[in-house]
Amino acid sequence: MSDASSQKIILAQYALFLFDFDGLLVDSERLHFRAYQELCSSYNLELPWDFATFCHFAHRSSDHLRNGIFAALPALAALGISWDELYKRKKAYYHQDLARNGVSLMPGVEAFLHYLQHLGKSCCVVTNSPLQDVAFIREQHEVLRAIPHWLTREDYDQPKPAADGYRLALKRYLQVGGKAIGFEDSPRGITALRQTEALPVFVANFEYSYFGERERAGVICCQSLSDLLV
Repeated sequence: MSDASSQKIILAQYALFLFDFDGLLVDSERLHFRAYQELCSSYNLELPWDFATFCHFAHRSSDHLRNGIFAALPALAALGISWDELYKRKKAYYHQDLARNGVSLMPGVEAFLHYLQHLGKSCCVVTNSPLQDVAFIREQHEVLRAIPHWLTREDYDQPKPAADGYRLALKRYLQVGGKAIGFEDSPRGITALRQTEALPVFVANFEYSYFGERERAGVICCQSLSDLLV
């Protein structure tokens, strides 16, 4: 990763800033993890994962998460309940937790967004989450409400790791001759960004065994958005 002084210069060069939402701007991934724990507990089962293990599966693909949970809990698979039904119940636990406890911003997010506002930069959130969830969380944080452009799951065809959402954002909001930069906390999000003209930035606190040097080629890596303001 380039040094802090060059990163400030790089940020100033970009006209459009693209952001993922869950796990990057807000700490909602932990709510999703707790929801899966509660789902398993409702069947008298314990999900044998810590948060990092959950992210390792969830950040690869939805199929990988489903297969990982069934492999870790054969007794859950043996119940014969469809994944669609299990996921529906998981979403209910997630919404209960969200309504009861809210969700905090990720470290460095507020300062980073304020900095971009100071520079007068255009920002867009591109997320696989539905508008209902995004709108509820956005109302909790003034700095999120200041972001002008939002693309939620309803706005585009294929979800990440497909690039549909980011391509739509670039088509709508990037001015001719301008440059874009995008920020993701998951390998599948980075896969989506790498299919576009935007410079991909991977913001993560732990390693992914399936995301090695080849997958990181051309990607800026950091642990927090605040690292880019040093």
